[in-house]
Formats: sequence, C-alpha cells, structure tokens
Amino acid sequence: MQASHPGPVHSLSVPIVTHVCCEKRSVARRATAIVFTHDLSQVLVADKSGDVYSFSLTDLNKPGELLCGHLSMLLDMAITSNGRYIITADRDEKIRVGHYPNAYNIAGFCLGHEEFVSKLLILKDDILVSGAGDGTVRFWNLETFQELYCLDCAQDLPSEMHSSENTQVAVKAMQFFTKYDILAVAADSYPVILFYKVVWSAGNVVVEKVNTMRLSQPPWDMQLQGDILWVLQPVEGDTIVPYSVSYKQEDFQVEKTSDKKTIELAETVNKNWDFFKGSVGQESNFQLLFKAYKNRKDNMQDYLERKRQRLAQTPLKKEKQSRRNKQRRRKEKEGDAAEKEGSEDVEGGTNSDSIAEPEPKILKAS
Repeated sequence: MQASHPGPVHSLSVPIVTHVCCEKRSVARRATAIVFTHDLSQVLVADKSGDVYSFSLTDLNKPGELLCGHLSMLLDMAITSNGRYIITADRDEKIRVGHYPNAYNIAGFCLGHEEFVSKLLILKDDILVSGAGDGTVRFWNLETFQELYCLDCAQDLPSEMHSSENTQVAVKAMQFFTKYDILAVAADSYPVILFYKVVWSAGNVVVEKVNTMRLSQPPWDMQLQGDILWVLQPVEGDTIVPYSVSYKQEDFQVEKTSDKKTIELAETVNKNWDFFKGSVGQESNFQLLFKAYKNRKDNMQDYLERKRQRLAQTPLKKEKQSRRNKQRRRKEKEGDAAEKEGSEDVEGGTNSDSIAEPEPKILKAS
C-alpha cells in the first residue's frame, strides 16, 4: 500500500533501511496520501475518490474502515499530535477539519484558497499551514478556523524563472524547522526552495523571507530530519542531497552537509539511479490538475454565458407573460359579466312569477 503524491516520485522517507513486506492491503481507489496516527495503531489512507480509510496496525486481518469522504479528490491529509482532529484537503479548494476518530463529525472548514489545496502541515495543535495551486501558503487557527496569515510565495520566486509557459505556481512541499521556526517551501516546476521565518506575536502570525536556495532542477520532494534537509531531485549522481541548516544572529544559512555518515547514506541512494530515472520528464500531477481545473473554469464560463443570455431574454418573457395575464383577466371579466347578466334575468323572472294576485274583498251588508 503506497501513496501517490502530486509529482512523479513518491514521498521521501529517511533514513533508508532494508525493508521486508509483512502485509498487503487493497484499497478501492489509488491512494493519494498516507499518515500514521501518533500512537502507531492505525494508518490512514486517502484516495482519489475522496474517501479516507483506517487500517489497523495491531490487527492485520481487520478490514479497513471508512472514516470520511469528500466529493472530490483528496490531495493531502494530516492529523494533530493530540489526536483530536483529522484534516483533509481536496482539489476543490476546501480544507475540512473533522473530529478523530469520528471524522463524520465536522468541526469546521478552513476556506480561502482559490485553487486546489496541495499540502498540509501542522505546526502546533492549534496552527495549520496549507499550500495550494494558487501559489499561497496560509496559516489557520484550528480553534476558530480563521485565517491568520496569507503568504504569496509566487511573488518571492526569482523573476527570471517566470515565463509565459510557466505562469501558475503550486506549492509542492513544505517542511518546518521547529528549532528555528523556519518554514521551507518548494513550488512545482521551479528549481528553488524558499525559507521563511515565522514569528508568533499575541496570537497572530508574521512571516518574513530569510533565504532562497537555488537548485539545478525543480525538486521532486524534500524531508526534514533534525537539522538536515534531504532534497530529492531528478539529477543523476545527486538524486538525493542532504543540506545542513543553521540560524544564528538573524542569519539563516543552508549548505551541503559535511557530516560523513550522512554523505555516505546519500551516496548509497545515488547509486540507484535506475530506480528514479523512469520518473524523469514525466508531467507533474499538478499540471494535470491545472488542466482539469481550467476545463472546469471553461465549463463555468459556458454556464455563465448561457445564464447571461437567459437574463437578456427575461424582459421579453415578462412582456409575453404580462400580455397573457391581461388576456386572461379580460376573459375572466367578460365571463363574470355574462354570468352576472344571466343571473339577473333569472332573478327578474322569478320575482314576477312569485307576485300573488290580491285577494278579493268581501263586502258585508249593514
């Protein structure tokens, strides 16, 4: 059972160890996101049809249970560390916050994105970060479900990277350095990683860019491990690159690590280029979503045009209806007048027939 993330390569997990398949589970549709509960008793699987299933890790023979469902494809999923909420994001700009494990009990929605929501990240139990196809990263309060801050990453990309063919920006990956309160953001199809300092102030959030790391190719994914940021990219020999980060005196630095064990681990992975090369050059799932969304917008434009035409015809329809109403009222009046005239004739005849002749007077002799 393996999740399929937006992009040609699945999510990176480090450190890399020898693995043995101990169990297989079947899912109804292709999986799009997988998360483990914090007690490692369940694995939650979201699929392309919008459903979330829960599979037990303690009873491998127990079938999966349906937790909740959306009306559109799910793109990412997260669960709070306290196990209170399960958060799901779909391609229709919605972020739904449900109670766990009774996910059908919806606590609220985080609404504000204008494109599909591609990535979710929980900073604290009450703070959610979301990235989307509109190029923004938004911070949410999970108690009130209100937006705290909107970060437009598209504006922070180097200007020379923008082109007429590449105008849409989708947030592809996010990682948060809790030690430094640094958020790393990668955008689909852009060879750059943006770093932001997150400042908490009186319940509000303030975000400021502190660094930009350029890459030779747009990254497939990235994963944080301590102070090491692993970057997976479509480059033979440097498929996976570990970077060390530091933040001293308001100066954030990121550079290739010099740790020997970390380098040896990366070299071991980089020897297996045959495993990765089949994904090179494949169209990103984000671009497919953009195309699907564009078609949906075109359909919406058609609908709006038809609606405009109907509204333009409304005065004519109202005029015809008004004429029909006048004709109907005129006929009703003519019918009422005829009925009234007939009733008067009947009433007059009845009165004349009902007049009794006067009784003759009898004269008495005196």
